[in-house]
Amino acid sequence: MERKRRFTINGISFVHPDTPLKLLDYFQLNDVFKPDIIHDRPTATLPSLGTPVIDVLYHDFYHIVFQNPLPEVYPSSWTAILIELDNQGMWNLRSQNAEKWYLGQELYLRVKGVGKDDPSTMSAGDEAPMPESVIKCGRAANL
Repeated sequence: MERKRRFTINGISFVHPDTPLKLLDYFQLNDVFKPDIIHDRPTATLPSLGTPVIDVLYHDFYHIVFQNPLPEVYPSSWTAILIELDNQGMWNLRSQNAEKWYLGQELYLRVKGVGKDDPSTMSAGDEAPMPESVIKCGRAANL
């Protein structure tokens, strides 16, 4: 990855797009990121840069496994969590280690209800509506 130190989740190192992901999702400008670019298991491919967004369904359950390759706690150990996605919207999953987070160890989960592909119609009970005064930038600047 251009001979720079980067961290990944399943081989993808997060790169921030020129427009905030929330604006991209709200205005359905999905050409910037490719949903499901990240694999659900580690692969033997070379690491790459990308904007990983995983499309998931509202109220589904997901099993996430974190591996710890560092000798801080237990080397080569892992932690597994089971989560229910009970809020729609765009959610960030990232490393708590600031250096790893800054250098790409993060991804987003885009939680959608069945048949609800337009985030602008999301219930205010799930997420506050986008205010009219929102600052539109990047690809959403002229919308």
